[in-house]
Order: sequence, then C-alpha cells, then structure tokens
Amino acid sequence: MSIGSAILSLEVLARKAEYTAEAFNSLNSNATLTKQQYHALDSASIRIWEVVAKVADKIDHLKEDHVKWTEGEGKALAAQAVSARDNLIAHGRPKGPATFRRNITLFFDGPKDSPIDSSSVKSRNKLTRTRCEWIRCLSPHGIISWAAAFPPTVWTGGFMPDHAFDYLIENVEPEEFQAWPLKIGEILRAFAAEEPLRRSNSYSAFLEGQVRST
Repeated sequence: MSIGSAILSLEVLARKAEYTAEAFNSLNSNATLTKQQYHALDSASIRIWEVVAKVADKIDHLKEDHVKWTEGEGKALAAQAVSARDNLIAHGRPKGPATFRRNITLFFDGPKDSPIDSSSVKSRNKLTRTRCEWIRCLSPHGIISWAAAFPPTVWTGGFMPDHAFDYLIENVEPEEFQAWPLKIGEILRAFAAEEPLRRSNSYSAFLEGQVRST
C-alpha cells in the first residue's frame, strides 16, 4: 500500500469512527445491556485501542526514518545546491551548461505529452509539470541554484520521491543572497530570445525578478 492510499484509508476509517462514536453516544443511557453485550463492547473497545496504538507506533517510526533521511540524504542534496551556487559565483557560468538550459526550459515550459506516450509517461509528465510550478514559486536565486545543481534525471517525476522534492523546495533557497556574475544574466537573457521561452510570460517575469534581486 502506498502512503497516499494509507492516508486515504485512515481518513475514511476516522470518519466512520467519528460517526459510530456519535451514534453510540446517542444511545439511551437507561438501556439495559446483557452480560454478552458488555463483553462485546469491552472487546471492541480494546481492539480499537490496539489498532490506534499500532498506527501511532508506525507513524512514530516514519517520523524517525524521515529524520534519519534528512540528516543524511536530505542534507547532502541541500549541500549539492550550495556547491552548485558557489561554483556559479566563482566561475561565472554553469558547470553543466546543457543541464542548466534544459532545467530552465523545463521549469517554464514543462514537459509536453505526445499522443503516443504511455499512461505512465503521461503520469510522470503531469507530476513534473506540478513540480515545475513549485520551483517557479522559488525566488530567482532558488530557481537558478536548482537549475545548476540537479539534472532533470534527478528531480523530475519518476526519479525523485515526493519527500525529497518537498525537502529541497524548503531548503534550496540561499540563506544570504549574493549577486550573480553578469555572465549568468546574459545566459538567462539569451534563453529568452529563443523558443520556447521567447513566448513565456512566466519566464519574462522571472527575468525581471532576477534583475531586481541582483
């Protein structure tokens, strides 16, 4: 079972439990129960508490696993963004120009579906387009850092798990903004002169924000 399916199942179960509890509380307080009925209620109550305890225990383990991931792989990914940003500032150009251009184009033009694409490819493209929307919500500094640090085969749908992507969205922004070398601005403006970014309003807005933030 996936995490999404588990959450949905728990939400449905919680709603049913709430409804059952309300219905149970509405029972006539003067009702007389048999010994067997009292036993059945006690047994059901114990089973419910046991299930709740198991779910809570699993959630605690998931939290612990996430903390371990953050301390290891999460911080390594964030450090990769810092290293790429430092390299841009030091050398005035992306270490991987093709990757940088491909990322910028994806952020603002997204992957396109083809009529011959399989359902799985279309699903990955849809996830990638959603991720591009989140990346575009970053500051120009965060967008440029991401473009320089992570090839599409790292962060697009089907490659990077959601928890890793969410972590990067929260941690890729530089703590202190530094002015980018003039060459970076020239490269970004050159992209705007060519298809498909020439027709992109969102890319034009990004360039304006990039100029203001330098």
